[in-house]
Amino acid sequence: MNALPDDDMGRSMLRRLARDEAGGVRGIVFFLALLAIATVVVLDVVAVYGAQRAVREDVGTAARLAVASYLSRASDEAAREEAATYLDRNDMRLLDFRLDTSQGVVACTVSGQGSADTFVLKYLARLPRVGGWFKEKLRPEATAATM
Repeated sequence: MNALPDDDMGRSMLRRLARDEAGGVRGIVFFLALLAIATVVVLDVVAVYGAQRAVREDVGTAARLAVASYLSRASDEAAREEAATYLDRNDMRLLDFRLDTSQGVVACTVSGQGSADTFVLKYLARLPRVGGWFKEKLRPEATAATM
């Protein structure tokens, strides 16, 4: 008994398997492409969240450093420079700085802006209707006050 199919039947089976295999390979390539796109989007969202968290933390730290600088040097300009320098070292910019000593307590309010480095979301900020929202999310702002 011969377990191998004859030549005509074997060739047709091989052709059919090759056609089915090509569809399977295309499906795998398509799945991997979708997986890569989803991974990039997830990384972008994590970068935006991390930038928002970093801005909140660093603005608070800049406000505390400004108060410490004011208490040691008794200079408004030195306190402002300390906050601006700290934010600049962390790739952020100082938007607003207020120092209040009127009630005998040094209170400082610092506002800063950072940015998120993304792969895809930065291009979505160029879209006409939703671009403003994306720009806002990619450049998070925060305000912190010390009393």
